Amino acid sequence: MAGNAALQARSATEGHSCLRGEIGTYSQDSIDTGGGILAANDSDIMRGNRVNYSHVWPRDGALVAQVLDAMGDHEAANRYFEWCRPLITERRPFFLQKYNADGTFACSWHPWNVELPIQEDETALTVIALCEHIAVAPGAEVSHWAQMLTWMCDFLMEYVEIGFALPRPSYDLWEERRGIHAFTVASVIGALKAAAPLLRRPDYISKADEMTKELLVSLPPRTKDSPEP
Repeated sequence: MAGNAALQARSATEGHSCLRGEIGTYSQDSIDTGGGILAANDSDIMRGNRVNYSHVWPRDGALVAQVLDAMGDHEAANRYFEWCRPLITERRPFFLQKYNADGTFACSWHPWNVELPIQEDETALTVIALCEHIAVAPGAEVSHWAQMLTWMCDFLMEYVEIGFALPRPSYDLWEERRGIHAFTVASVIGALKAAAPLLRRPDYISKADEMTKELLVSLPPRTKDSPEP
């Protein structure tokens, strides 16, 4: 038993070191000097599609920033959130589909003839990741991020269907369909709950609870063929 425990500990340590190496390589290849986290910098796709993934999707950036914080690279995560800051304003408190490394809006296939051509989960996931960053990163202060978080969360709380507790339609995380998607709703709920204690906004919790109840009654009923949750 002791031998197995030692082997498992060594495997975990080696795996952790390997992951750190991969994160280091990613940081060198895909994190811009200005802090933007690029989805991918490989050029293979250029051969057939004449397009690339050297853009910042706030969804991807938020998820990577969470990993960076988990691995202890708080500086890289902080630089990403600082890169995000000027993109969020009182007039536009949400993220658009994707951005260039310099923060300008990148090409998009979402039409502008809809209410907002956004993927709302990108804003919500950024709120969640930023709240986690504030909790674990040395020197990260709520006061420094409070305005940005408030603008985003107020938008998430108010961007709902009239007479309906769920968020208004936006594009799904695969950027294919516009509607009210369970993943997006769950991300909004998570964002409001994450920010509420930091910003001392109990109304965020109340709105998240309303959305949760509406989501549960809106989901299709489970059947014997439904996958386990």
